[in-house]
Amino acid sequence: ELRLVDEIVAEGPLVVCRVRSQIDLPAHVFTPGRGPAAKKKDAAKGATRTDSRQEAQVRLLDHLMNQKLERVVAVDADTGRILWRHDAPVVAVQSLAMRGGKVVFHNYQALVALDARTGEKAWEFACPVADRSKFGVRNLLGNLLIADGKVLWASGATGGGVCVNLDDGKPLWKDPRLSQTGGFAFPTALRVVKGVLWNDMLRGVQLADGSPAPAPDVGGMLKRGHHIRCQAGKATERFLILPHRGAEFVDLEGGASMVNDWIRGACSYGLMPANGLTYVTPDPCSCYAGARITGFMALAAAPPASLEQAPAPSAPERLLKGPAYDAPPSADRPAKSPAPQSQWPTFRADAMRSARASCALSARLQPAWSQTPGGSLTPATAGDGRVYLVRKEGYELLCLDLSDGALKWRRAFPGALDGPPTLAGGRLFIGCRDGSVYCLRPGDGALVWRFLAAPQERLTLSGDRLENVWPVSSSVLFHKELIYAVAGRNSYLDGGVRLYALDPATGAVRHHVRLEGPWPDEKALRSGVVTEKDYNDQTDPNKQAEILKAIQSQYATGYSMEGALADLLVTDGTDLYMQQNKLTPALEPVRLQRVFHAGLTPMGGKHLLANFGFLDDTMFHRSYRMFDDHWPGYGGGSGWAARAGTMVALGEQRAYAAKHYTGGWYPTHAPGSGNRLVADSYDHSNTAGALAPKELLQKFQQYGNAGEIVRTGAPLWETETPLIIRAMLAAPDGQGGEWVFSAGIVEGRTKAEWEDSTRYRGPGKLLVHNGADGTLAAEYDLPACPVYDGLAAVDGRVLVNLVNGSVVCLAPGDPL
Repeated sequence: ELRLVDEIVAEGPLVVCRVRSQIDLPAHVFTPGRGPAAKKKDAAKGATRTDSRQEAQVRLLDHLMNQKLERVVAVDADTGRILWRHDAPVVAVQSLAMRGGKVVFHNYQALVALDARTGEKAWEFACPVADRSKFGVRNLLGNLLIADGKVLWASGATGGGVCVNLDDGKPLWKDPRLSQTGGFAFPTALRVVKGVLWNDMLRGVQLADGSPAPAPDVGGMLKRGHHIRCQAGKATERFLILPHRGAEFVDLEGGASMVNDWIRGACSYGLMPANGLTYVTPDPCSCYAGARITGFMALAAAPPASLEQAPAPSAPERLLKGPAYDAPPSADRPAKSPAPQSQWPTFRADAMRSARASCALSARLQPAWSQTPGGSLTPATAGDGRVYLVRKEGYELLCLDLSDGALKWRRAFPGALDGPPTLAGGRLFIGCRDGSVYCLRPGDGALVWRFLAAPQERLTLSGDRLENVWPVSSSVLFHKELIYAVAGRNSYLDGGVRLYALDPATGAVRHHVRLEGPWPDEKALRSGVVTEKDYNDQTDPNKQAEILKAIQSQYATGYSMEGALADLLVTDGTDLYMQQNKLTPALEPVRLQRVFHAGLTPMGGKHLLANFGFLDDTMFHRSYRMFDDHWPGYGGGSGWAARAGTMVALGEQRAYAAKHYTGGWYPTHAPGSGNRLVADSYDHSNTAGALAPKELLQKFQQYGNAGEIVRTGAPLWETETPLIIRAMLAAPDGQGGEWVFSAGIVEGRTKAEWEDSTRYRGPGKLLVHNGADGTLAAEYDLPACPVYDGLAAVDGRVLVNLVNGSVVCLAPGDPL
């Protein structure tokens, strides 16, 4: 049954698509073995690894051609009526193109052109995959484009480039050197600009006859380190947009070329210039973590001109005083409020984001109350007998009574909220994605003051939610008697990221800094970057030392770059951290230096970091949290690292990590296997696999790749859980030890159960382990899975915010 539509091209109301059934994974006979066992087997047959791979390619091509599973189908866009069908029987991935009344594709044997009106074959030009050529079914075979009445096909597997006439398929010229480029076998596209065909290495040929065309002089700008990306490059009338490390804009008319490693596009597809904007698509990479934007965004060529008229950081018009401005904080506190040490006053408990309770908890719990505000809830903060949380859909901050969960008040905001507020000094502080920081009276939510941290009030839509171009995340940081907030998204966007330190009582600006760029100057741009290959090719120790120094200090490598990605702030008790950036309490940037090309960077103090951001709840296999004194840079997984995982809680005595994935550079997870819970001490640091001693790698069965983050000390204990853990906290047990609480959903073992659990559908579970040895002390059923980071503890109680819109409060029960 043909049912999957996975490629679409269109011209006017005519839509043509590639339709196929699901292709099963190749059998083992199509995949050459790997590792020592495979080499030994080949040797026994008198074959080399190359022979084995080539034989597998031959069998794979034969199997592919015999499936006859694909069609090309034309549809009328206005009516949805199918106009014609053509049995292919196979269409090379992303080779479908249409223009000038012809639909053209490659079927692994030839270029085939169909009449776009009828679907009848117009012509065929033979250019088969050469015997024993390397290609993959899921990857692109080559690049096909139609321009100026010509069809250009380029593929190393079919002998290079060939240009044929669109009308009749007659060959015009061939060039065996014109092949596709790309990483991971994804060709990265050719493009035609004003009659010149360009590849990603800036080689240009005249489309008319294949003769050479002069290339723009960009010096060593394309010497980037690492391999070219696996996404398609694009072009405009003026710029080539190359996919070497992100988006290298090469100016075909002047000197405005620039590298943009901080953006990247989806595998195979890439980004798209259109409508005067650059559309950036989601990608699965870990290069340039800490500076690269993620998600689907539309970017303009320049910030708004009105930005130059934005008020100064401390301008009086930024501060709005509310009706509660002159009321003393003490007047709002309940007569019988719990002691300050029994609060959970901010996201993940404190300024270190430790998720460590300040009160003792019992492992024996019983329900105290449950309330259902509804909608998508954030984690909670709590103190002074109140619980605060956000209902995202309504841009609402809610206040519940800690004793019974009754709603005390609610307050709507003009922009989206993404986390709980911060309670400090008898006031409540919350950032809003409208670009402002709000100070409220905790008892009734009355406004004390509002400070505009964004340069100006300029709103946009993010998904379906209203927010400022320079949003402020809700969970602002209280540290050293100041409120710290971040406005913006990225130091390369909209004039950069603004950080403020505000006086909690008055909203006055005490410190301010803007992190912008840094953009490489023309000299650095034309010089390219010094790479690890330069280092490895050098045998002179003195020259190696010079090269290493350059790698450590240059603006970027093939994996690591300077820059700032906005995130929640965190502290090590003294200084502040935001992803790969460190600042003093006075918001003075601290200069840091990577150790080597992959980006491992000493930070000077152990602190909790989140390489994709604290609010990223996707559990993407290359995202993680880690408590360490090094920024991991390119480090692509946390399966081996100490104090690192998809969730981390920092106890007084040890750190606890939930590990959903195993391995490092390419993390994996066996469906149905649940999560490991691992405890580590604080007395050792992580490092990159390439820098770790061989004996240490062998001791802990780790790999020595540059992209690995590996431990240097043994874990204290490790235990298996059946859960996908979504929230954790550590707490004293009142007897000199500590508990570790973890909550999530039981990971399903059948396909249907697994799909439900990975979508967090169904009941949840709360586990309590002994922090000393990992033994399970108690477990409790929950009506639903918790929200990400949805555990909090205050006054001996445990609060659990759930994905079904409920809040559950558990109180101490009978002693164990």
